[in-house]
Amino acid sequence: MSIDFTKRNLVNEEDMALRNDLPIYVSPEKIPLSFRLGSRIIRGIPESFNPQVERKLIDTTMYQTIVTGRNRSGLEIRAEYIQYNDYPMVEWVAYITNKGKSNTAQISDLKILTDVEMPAERPFLERNNGDNCTYESYRGETFRLLKKVKLMPKDAKSCSGEFPYMKILGKDRGYNIAIGWPGTWMAEFAPSKGGFKMSAGIGILDSYLKPGETFRTPRVNIMAYKGDRDRGVNMWRRFYMKHIIPHENGHPIPPLFIINDPGPGIEWTESTEKNQLDGIKRFIERDLKPDLWWIDAGWYTCIDKNSGKPNWVLTGTWEPDEKRYPRGLRPVGELCEKEKIRFLLWFEPERFAEGSAFDTMHPEYVLKLREKNGNYSWTRSIDFSNPDCVKWLTDFISDKIDEYKLSVYRQDANIHPQDIFLSQHDEENRKGSTENLYFQGMLRFHDELLARHPGLWIDNCSSGGRRNDLETMRRSIPLHYTDVGYGMHVVKQMHNKAMYSWIPYFRSLAYSWDDENGEYHGDFSPFVPFKHDDFAYYNAMTPAIGCWKWGSEADEDIMSCIRKMRKIWEPAAQIMIDGDYYQLIDSHEKTDEYCAVQFDDPELKKGFVEVIRNVKVEEDSVTVRPVVDKNATYTFHCMDPEQDFTISGKKLAQKGFEVCIPKRSGIMWYYTYS
Repeated sequence: MSIDFTKRNLVNEEDMALRNDLPIYVSPEKIPLSFRLGSRIIRGIPESFNPQVERKLIDTTMYQTIVTGRNRSGLEIRAEYIQYNDYPMVEWVAYITNKGKSNTAQISDLKILTDVEMPAERPFLERNNGDNCTYESYRGETFRLLKKVKLMPKDAKSCSGEFPYMKILGKDRGYNIAIGWPGTWMAEFAPSKGGFKMSAGIGILDSYLKPGETFRTPRVNIMAYKGDRDRGVNMWRRFYMKHIIPHENGHPIPPLFIINDPGPGIEWTESTEKNQLDGIKRFIERDLKPDLWWIDAGWYTCIDKNSGKPNWVLTGTWEPDEKRYPRGLRPVGELCEKEKIRFLLWFEPERFAEGSAFDTMHPEYVLKLREKNGNYSWTRSIDFSNPDCVKWLTDFISDKIDEYKLSVYRQDANIHPQDIFLSQHDEENRKGSTENLYFQGMLRFHDELLARHPGLWIDNCSSGGRRNDLETMRRSIPLHYTDVGYGMHVVKQMHNKAMYSWIPYFRSLAYSWDDENGEYHGDFSPFVPFKHDDFAYYNAMTPAIGCWKWGSEADEDIMSCIRKMRKIWEPAAQIMIDGDYYQLIDSHEKTDEYCAVQFDDPELKKGFVEVIRNVKVEEDSVTVRPVVDKNATYTFHCMDPEQDFTISGKKLAQKGFEVCIPKRSGIMWYYTYS
């Protein structure tokens, strides 16, 4: 395959001209916001609200317009619009605040986009189902938009059962659409004359506002582009790396080789100060110094009173187990700091056990779930909808970050069903109010942690990847994007395809769950037996890659495998961050099909092609046709086995090149061109 490199994934004038087809700001009354206020429908910010317009340049790439209006009763509407100057992209979000002295009328059907029309010949909708903790996660579909389609996630988690990233594909143009809201969002698409209509807003809300309260909409980003799907994917990736992912010294955060050694127990329930310090030193001594050291669930006091054994599920006492960590976690943090290793620690403030410290310290900050039998569940949640609770929790976690010398705060949320947890705390005629206030509070919590701790990263997890919407990703990274398929290679290939396309910085675990007959027996649990081998790494080639539980148990053969595959991964990792992505061969989740991907950095004129021969593929060779510049000359190099060849871009475009590898193996072909 060859492409016109002058129109590659760099934005050009033709792309920027499409911005006029997007929902741009025109005037206060034409803002695409709408909601029902009592029996009235409010559209835009009407003249009766006396709208005031403020315009400012955020930086050379973003121009912001803020429109604020308030009516006589004190209801304030604030709409924020950002027009990007480096991408054909617009962004909308709105807030409704009660600045009066009494409750407002009922507010419902809150949308930031309302029947916005955009041109696209023969539009198709592309979406996937996000992460639902099954092997169906991240399964996508593309279909002709012939009738109205409504998309909405489940369980008050933005990526549960529906992914807040979608495309509209037209004949010669497309649209990348991302919805930023950690909870229940909604999006509707319908065909229209010459294109399609789109609406987006809060999925569940029918409530009045009390004095001083604010409801907000999702933040919605829409990018238009000329060309095919691949070009749209890579324009989005470039936007994401420039404007969304955390940066250090002006550059996207670096690749990570992540290692941990939890000890012999389930999760980190048998981790100790000694085995953590020894584990770090062991890897350093064996020439495997990690970029990040990871401690997950179970480091705290969590003894089950019935069994007398530790159980990581019993969260809520966020202090290190004194028997296992007599000096706390600071010695681990200090060793990591000394060795310039990032230190990650797992917390879960949104789920804790009855009787734990979090349950008893501030009962007024606890959300309880009443079960069908009338009793309260033993599982509790922090109340992010309470501003005092947010302030207290921010102080508490901030102190832990300082005390343990953390560089990565990992937040999980295994609370189910969260939608019922939240809705049970809605007052009468206040449907959806707790959820809206809750997630506003959670975002403020993250913002304050980042402000207090410059350089801190937040790793976002919610039983895997069920809360990776764009608003959350502006503050965090997904180092654990799913709880399933760690060692299911073709499932992982499907997952990677979705993540490479939308959230291109993520971590994958190097696991293998197949037996000698090519059958997979692993379930979604991370505790099933696994093999550690080259094939696990070839299927986990992502910007961040993880090794788990091999420090104290590993023999030299396993250590040699890690060293070997790390050397193969290292040059690929930065290209996966900086480069463009192409799915050359899709396995379609079938063990009897090849998989091949390409990453190419046109600025540095280098890239790589990875080919995987899945476990039941019978064909001994496959022809790969990478995306190339037909006017260039390509020099390819493979580390395992060592081999090289040079070929013209013209010949590559015409015939590709043949790859011959054994069953259940992978190969990385690095290349440069000039």
